[in-house]
Amino acid sequence: MLDEAGHGVLDEAGRGGRGGVVREAAGVQAVVELAGVRVVRDGVAILDGIDWTVGPGQRWVVLGPNGSGKTTLLLVAAARLVPTAGRVRLLGAELGRADWRAVRARIGLTSGALARR
Repeated sequence: MLDEAGHGVLDEAGRGGRGGVVREAAGVQAVVELAGVRVVRDGVAILDGIDWTVGPGQRWVVLGPNGSGKTTLLLVAAARLVPTAGRVRLLGAELGRADWRAVRARIGLTSGALARR
């Protein structure tokens, strides 16, 4: 879902509006592409069926209550956490098919929640 300024906003279910995924125009490579991402901890699904595409130049706000999986989503999107299931492509590299350490070196992430880890 896009706000008035054209920035992406995920709803509380982790969908980007109108059917789940906001896609870029044909031929433009996504910066972040998550498909069917699931993260399970201690038998509990923290994320389930997340589809999210961020195109070049897009800005997103991830909103949700405490414990809804926002930090987990960002950790996956920053190559800091491998999901239990699903496909992750970051900066053109697919998880499991690229040197993830090299991908991480190209991603900046800052968060108060991450500072406490």
